[in-house]
This record gives sequence, structure tokens and C-alpha cells, in this order.
Amino acid sequence: MKPRISSSISLDTPLRKEIRTIALYFDSFGAGGVQRCLRLLASIFQSLGKKVVYVSETPAPEEEKILFPADVEFSSIRRDGNEVLSSNERRSRWHAAIERFSVDAVYYAAYHVPQLDEDTQSIHAAGVQVVVHFHTVFSARLALQGPTEFSKRLEGWRRADAFIVLSRTDAAFFSEMGIRCWVIPNPPPYPEPRVTEPRSLSGKARIVWCGQIRNIPKRPSEAVRILAEVRKTIPSATLAVIGGVTASPVTHAAKEAMVRAARELGCEAAIEWVGHHVDVSPFLDTGDVFISTSAWEGAPFTFMEAYAHGLPIVAYRLPNVESAQNHIAARQVPQLDAKAAAAEIVALLSDPAAYREASRAALGVFSEFAAVDQRKEWRAVFDSLAAEPLLKNTHPSPPGSFALVLETLIGHTCFWENRMQEELRNCRKREKSERGRADALAKRNAALERSLSVRLGFLLTVIPRKIFEAIHHIAAQ
Repeated sequence: MKPRISSSISLDTPLRKEIRTIALYFDSFGAGGVQRCLRLLASIFQSLGKKVVYVSETPAPEEEKILFPADVEFSSIRRDGNEVLSSNERRSRWHAAIERFSVDAVYYAAYHVPQLDEDTQSIHAAGVQVVVHFHTVFSARLALQGPTEFSKRLEGWRRADAFIVLSRTDAAFFSEMGIRCWVIPNPPPYPEPRVTEPRSLSGKARIVWCGQIRNIPKRPSEAVRILAEVRKTIPSATLAVIGGVTASPVTHAAKEAMVRAARELGCEAAIEWVGHHVDVSPFLDTGDVFISTSAWEGAPFTFMEAYAHGLPIVAYRLPNVESAQNHIAARQVPQLDAKAAAAEIVALLSDPAAYREASRAALGVFSEFAAVDQRKEWRAVFDSLAAEPLLKNTHPSPPGSFALVLETLIGHTCFWENRMQEELRNCRKREKSERGRADALAKRNAALERSLSVRLGFLLTVIPRKIFEAIHHIAAQ
């Protein structure tokens, strides 16, 4: 049986059978969930006897290299961030990296980039298979860019030889789209829980928010709104914000929005700006409740970090997130309902027995996910790549999954439509403001023309101007 590969190349193109060397690819560096997952997976792949190469878009800084396991080699597609490549040049760079390291399979974590389709075809042309790991909910692109761009991405995702998703909700959707999926949860951030017993309330009413400080999809200003609501009942409540501001103007704008909201709601003094930390344990150890304000998530590391410390979670509803479906460990409320979130937090902070039960459930969720045999799951993926590129869905969708698909799809379609409506309202405001300024300027000009000083100036200069015009007329003749 000949392998199913891109229609742009011959079906006789050989695919490597045994997977010995795996190239990891992602388009950026940093402290995000995908980057953290890559480092954990590099160790897992090495433990399976695979050679691991990290192929990044631009050269990896030394401070990033040291975060990876020993013996991981590095390469890049572009020489620097300013280099612009044609399609043929990009394909040649991929082929050069594949040839240099004898790559047998590419683990492609940049599920969201527009060059995914092109890269997949280039990699297939070199006789190498592609494993796409979808690190968010299926409808994130829909929420961000609308249905047209979302449908374009589907074509690239369909070319993958293996498609890894984080939840049964995602698997149900992609299976309907003709994409065969494997459901593998992300490896946990710790091998075992950081506390051995359920926690008790600290008495400090300390709320913790952790993540990248950016408005979409994290919406950190919502954490400030929730804090303000909690303080109406528990005035001593405080909020620890774990997350740094990068050079990106997006993060600066989000931080400024948070500061502005805190000032307006009168809770500036109750917020501790912790900044970015690789190890967040000291802050989770002193917290009581973890909150999530995201519009969407895939499989957030922050949830598993909170659970590992025995912290219960209060979150805006995330129907697709597997780790949020234990409703004792994670109390979910409707999106953007700060009052409902605050009510759940107050209920936990006011009931020591209920809090301890929620903490016990949190530790249970962590243990459940930590028990997943990551080596077994990934070995099955690589063995199937070697045997047959067309993978079966290893986790059939259980009853009710499609209802979650519809809820997620409708929610994120509405999110995108609301964003478009907001942009339209902002455009109209700008137009109205510009018209107002133009009208004001026209009125000032009309008032000036009618003013006594302008009329006197005109009369005083009329004779010199007539003389000047006559001189020019004579000179022209």
C-alpha cells in the first residue's frame, strides 16, 4: 500500500519507515505553554531512544538552548528575523536541515502559522512525515480571524500524517472535518504533586492569576474585576498577578488596562505584581484560589500547576478543557461573569470544609493526568508512522462530545463577531470624532473670515496686492 501524502508530489515518494530522528519546530521562543511543552516532550522523545533536533524559525538564543535537555541540536530556517525567504528558498532550507540531521519525522508545533501548508508540502517532498500538535482549542483561529481564515487553515491541517489534539472535543470536531486525530494530554509540569495533603485556608484570602499578560485570549483585566467583586464581601482579599510584560506593545497595553481598571475600581493596593517567574511554586504555595479569565484555552499548564499545589480553580467556562471538567476542583461560571466568579470564590473562602474538599479534588485531577503514560502514547504515534501514515483515531469521541463542539464553536463564533462589532463601533467613533474636528475647524475658519481683524487686514493689503499683481502681469508679457 502506497502512503497517502501531499497531492503535489508523486505517490512514489519514499517515506522513512523507522523514526530515529525527530525535528521539533516552533516559530517563537519564550515562556508560553507551547514552549514549555516542547522542552518536556524533548525529554520524552529522547527517553524513547530518538535523536531530537530543534528547528526554529530564527536562531535559538543561548538562554533558550540551556532550557532543553542535553544533546538536543539546534538549527533554524532563517538566519535572523529580518531575512525574507521566497517559497523555493524556504523549501531548500527545510531540505537542508532534514538532510543535515537525517530527520525522519517533523513534530510541527506551530499549528497556527500561515506557512504550515507550504512547510508540510516541503517536508513531504523530502520523504519525511509531519506530526502536527494542535496546542489550543480547535476554534481559536475562528475566534481570532473569522471563518474564512479558519477554513484556509483546515487545508494545511488535513495534510498532517498525524494530528495530535488535547481534548475529545477537538477530536470530535476534526474527525468531522476528515482529520484523523490522536488525543494526548500535555505532559504535566511536575512528575508528582507538590503537596501531599489537601490544603486548608490560609486566612489571607489570596487569589492567584497566572499567565501571559495579553488581552486575547487571557483577558487579565477580568481578574481585577473579579477581585473588586470579592472585596465587597471579603475586604481583605488580595490578588497576585504572575506574568511579565515583554517588549510587545500588546502586553504593555494589557498591563495598562489592568492598572487602569484597578484604579477605577479602587483595588490598586490589593494587587501584587509578581512578574514572570520560571518557578511559580512560592506564589502558589501562599495562594488560596486560582482564577482563569481566558476566553479559550487548550490544556493550560497553569491549571496543572495550581492542581499540583492543591489549589482549587474558579474559571470562566472552558467546555473543551479536559482538566477543568471536575466541577469540585474547577468551578466554572459563564464567560465575563465577574460577579458569578466572585461568588464562587467567596463560597470557597467562607467554607473550610468545602475548600478542603476542593483541594482534595484538585490533587486528584493532577494525579489523574500525571498517570498518563506519555512514553506509551508517543511510542504508539511513532510506531504507527513507521507502519502506516494514515493513523486511526485512538480515542473515539464519547457521547456528548459533539454538544461540547457546538457550544465551543458557537461561543467562539460569537467572540469573533463581537470583536468585529467592537471594531466597527470604534471606527464609527473615530469617524465621528474626525468629523467633529473638521466641523470645528470649519467654524473657526468661518468666524475668522467674518472677524474685524481679518477684514481690516484685507483692506490694508488690497492696494499692495493689486500693485504686486500688475508687476507680475507686465513681467509675464
